[in-house]
Amino acid sequence: AADTLAWARRVSLKSSRLTFAFLSRRIDIANFDIALTPEDRGAVVALVIGNADIGVESRDGEFALATGLSSSGRLGLVSPFIVEAEFALASPRLLSGGREDSLAAVDLALAGRFERNAGEFSVSRFELAVPGLLALDGTASGNLGRHIFLESEARLLIESLEAAAALIGPRLPAAFREAGLRGRA
Repeated sequence: AADTLAWARRVSLKSSRLTFAFLSRRIDIANFDIALTPEDRGAVVALVIGNADIGVESRDGEFALATGLSSSGRLGLVSPFIVEAEFALASPRLLSGGREDSLAAVDLALAGRFERNAGEFSVSRFELAVPGLLALDGTASGNLGRHIFLESEARLLIESLEAAAALIGPRLPAAFREAGLRGRA
């Protein structure tokens, strides 16, 4: 892929649609714009995704996810493979276990690298935010070679215990649901 992209100045698709049909699920990505711009002789690609509508549904109707997606970042296509990207999910809705939940937005930012020959990886930036609900950030590093090693660090801030309890309420034990949680944690 890196060699092919090195010959192009830019690859761009507008108002595109992709559908993946599996035995148990269907994934539909519609109305999306994508642009790939090679950098560093094609070894790194700048990525921009805009206006995507994503739908994931199980064939039995027990699971469904619908969300908007926009993203930008850089991907390294040769070892060491890199990713530096931000993803914004707009109005994600999830149906699971007979219950439908929705959020205003989910934002994800990450940066990392993987050295294939050594099996070493590092995640220098991982940030997940649900505005008004929670913020999670962390780092990780490790080795996936002969001896598996993983080290990670994470922090979670729950901005509103009340909102979190309302979102996951039916999944909590009865005593916890009735506790009237308030504040931050």
